Amino acid sequence: MKQDETSRGQKERLLIALLAGKTLDEAASDAGVSRATAWRWRQGPKFKSRLEQARDEVLRAGLDRVVAGVAQAVATLTRNLNCGTPAAENAAAGKLLDTALKFKEQLELVGRLDALEARMEMLPEYTS
Repeated sequence: MKQDETSRGQKERLLIALLAGKTLDEAASDAGVSRATAWRWRQGPKFKSRLEQARDEVLRAGLDRVVAGVAQAVATLTRNLNCGTPAAENAAAGKLLDTALKFKEQLELVGRLDALEARMEMLPEYTS
C-alpha cells in the first residue's frame, strides 16, 4: 500500500513536470524516478490518458484567459480610435478592421466546412 501511494505521488510529480514542458529526463528527476521508469509510465494507457486530460485542462484554462482578454483588447483599441494621436488612431482602426475581416473569414470557413461535412454524411460510404 505504501509503495502504491509513493508511486502515485511520483506519477503526479512526473505529470506536473511534463505539463511544465520539462524533458523526460528532467521530469523523471523531479519525480524521483529513473528515466526508464518515467518512460514506461508515460507509455501506459492510464498515464497517457491522464496526461492528455491534464493538457486539455491547461489549454482550456489558457483559452479562457485569452477570451477574457479579447473584450478588454477591443475596448482598448476602440478607445484609441479617438485618443487624439492620429498615428495611434490609425493603428487602432487598422487592427480592428484586420481582426474583423479575419474573424469573418473564419466564420465563413466554419460554415463551408459544416456544409461539406453534412454533404459527406449523406454519401453511402460515410454512413454506418
